[in-house]
Amino acid sequence: MRILSLSQETPLETPKGIEEVVIRPDCGSYIWRLLSQQTPLAPVVAPMSIARINRHIEEFTPDVIFFEETITTGFIDQLRMGGAKTVLNSQNVDFQLLRERGVSDSKTLEAAKAQEIAAINNTDMLISCSDRDAKIFENLTGKSANVLENPIPDQRAFDIPITPERYRKSGFLFVGMMSYSPNARAAEVIGNSILPKLAPDVRASLVGRHANTLPKNLQENARIDIHSDVPSILDYLADFGQTLMPIASGGGTRLKVLEAMAAGVCLVASAKAVEGIDLIPNTHFALAETPAEFARAFQANIENPHESAQRAITARQFVFDTYSEQIFEQRLKVCIDAILDQRAPA
Repeated sequence: MRILSLSQETPLETPKGIEEVVIRPDCGSYIWRLLSQQTPLAPVVAPMSIARINRHIEEFTPDVIFFEETITTGFIDQLRMGGAKTVLNSQNVDFQLLRERGVSDSKTLEAAKAQEIAAINNTDMLISCSDRDAKIFENLTGKSANVLENPIPDQRAFDIPITPERYRKSGFLFVGMMSYSPNARAAEVIGNSILPKLAPDVRASLVGRHANTLPKNLQENARIDIHSDVPSILDYLADFGQTLMPIASGGGTRLKVLEAMAAGVCLVASAKAVEGIDLIPNTHFALAETPAEFARAFQANIENPHESAQRAITARQFVFDTYSEQIFEQRLKVCIDAILDQRAPA
C-alpha cells in the first residue's frame, strides 16, 4: 500500500506494510505567507508547485493521498489523482481556531469556514483527532469523520519512573506553544492568580515554543522559570510531579495533557483542558476551574504523595491503552482499509 502525504510537519512513522512519501506544498513555512483574507486557510499554490506534486503522484502511483490539515488543500482540484483515494487529516476545526487566535473580521471568518467545508467535500474521507471535532464537521457538512486520536509524540515518556518522592516536590510546570493565545492566557493565570495562592517556595516552570514572547511581568517574576524552544520536553516532564493547566479555550486533541500523563506527571486541569478526552476526575486527574481550586489540588497532591503516584499510574495506563503508537497504528490501518474499500466517486 502506498501513501503520498502533503504535509507541513514531519509525519509519524507509518505502520508496517505501508510505503509513504512525504512532500511539502512549498519549502519551509513559505506557504503560510500566501494566506490572505480571501484564502485564510488554504492558499492558492503556485503552478510550479502543483506541477511538482503531480509529478510525484505520477511517479509514485499512490493508493491514498493524505492532505495534512486544511492549509494543504488549496489545489485539490488541480491535481491529477491517478485513481488514488484522497483523505483530509484534520488536526483542528481550523476556522474556529482563527477566531480563538484573535481574528475577528467577519469576511475572513466566513471565507475560512467556506474553505474548510470545501476541503472536506473535495476529499473521499475525513479524519478527525477527536469526537468533538468530528461532530462539528458532521454538523457543517453532513459528512461523517473517522476519529483517529493523535498518539503521544515521544513514546519514551512511558518509561519515566513513577515514585511517591516525585510528588512531594514544591513546583509544577506548564507546557505549550506560548504564541497560541489559550496557552498564553493560561500562563498569565498561573503567574498572576495561582502562584500568589501557593506557598512562597513553590515555583512554576513555563516550557514551550515561543515562551520568550510571554508578557514582561511573567518573565520578571522571581517564582517563574521560563524555558523557550527547548529541543525536548521529556527532561522537564521527568523533573516534575505536577502540571497545572488552567486552559479556558482552544480545540483539538490535548497532546500536552496526554504527554504529561504518559510521563507520570499528576494533572490538575480545567474541564476545557481535557475536553475531548475521556478522563475521570479524581481517577485520572484533579479537576479545577478557579485559582483557589488549582491551589488546593496542587497542595493535596503534595500532601498525599502515595495517592498521587497511584493516580499517575492509572492515568499513564489510560494513555497507553488509548494513545500509544501501537493503538494509533491499528486505527490508522482501519482508516486506510476503509478508504480503499470505498468505490471511486462517480
